[in-house]
Amino acid sequence: MAATGDYGTPYIPDLSGREEFAGRVLHAAGYRSPGAFAGQRVVVVGGGNSAIQIAAELGTVADTTLATRRPTGWMAQRPLGKDLHWWLKHTGLDIAPIRHLLEKAPVSVLDDGRYRTAL
Repeated sequence: MAATGDYGTPYIPDLSGREEFAGRVLHAAGYRSPGAFAGQRVVVVGGGNSAIQIAAELGTVADTTLATRRPTGWMAQRPLGKDLHWWLKHTGLDIAPIRHLLEKAPVSVLDDGRYRTAL
């Protein structure tokens, strides 16, 4: 399972040896549910929200490994009782120039506690 690139522009790198790999390579955008992976060994590559959420879900049915370049950072999903997206919108920080800067920041997963607990 590759969770690289973003959902709208899925990216699966052309890795040496991929042609010989007998397993399935799937981008997070093509993932639907954990049932198809029950009892299998799965490696989820990526450290963003999609990868963490998928790994946590797959971990309930499959032998799941999460591969990231850096340790996972965590950010509260609901600081001060409001969803982070609400704060971005109402503070004006959800505008293109600011959003672009935030995208360059170290990856932090939005979490209400369940994903950190699952991992």
